[in-house]
Amino acid sequence: MYDSVMDKHSPSSGKAGIHNSRRTAFKKAVTDKASGPYMAMENYIRVEANKALVEAELQLRKECDDVFMRIHHHVDQICPALEEEGVRATERGMELNKYLEEAKRVLDGPAMEALLRAGVKVG
Repeated sequence: MYDSVMDKHSPSSGKAGIHNSRRTAFKKAVTDKASGPYMAMENYIRVEANKALVEAELQLRKECDDVFMRIHHHVDQICPALEEEGVRATERGMELNKYLEEAKRVLDGPAMEALLRAGVKVG
């Protein structure tokens, strides 16, 4: 780019105002939104940012899905279709409580932080 500007407006041409012509041509070549590097940088940033957001969203969905599937599985273990009574149900209830506490810690901690970093307001 610089070479093409210098070729068009050579300092050895001796023309008056050559510095201003070179400056104007160079400035237009650099800042032109249609053909200059500005558009290439803008497109690159947009594509890379979009890619990063999509990857973060997919990762967050996967991790949330995993947490919910684990909760669902443990609820099924604790609360089967047929009601059970006795010590075994109580033991499973205590186990479920541990998993619910872990799920709450993940959802209130890393999942909430990821959503906030992504700009998602969570109530």
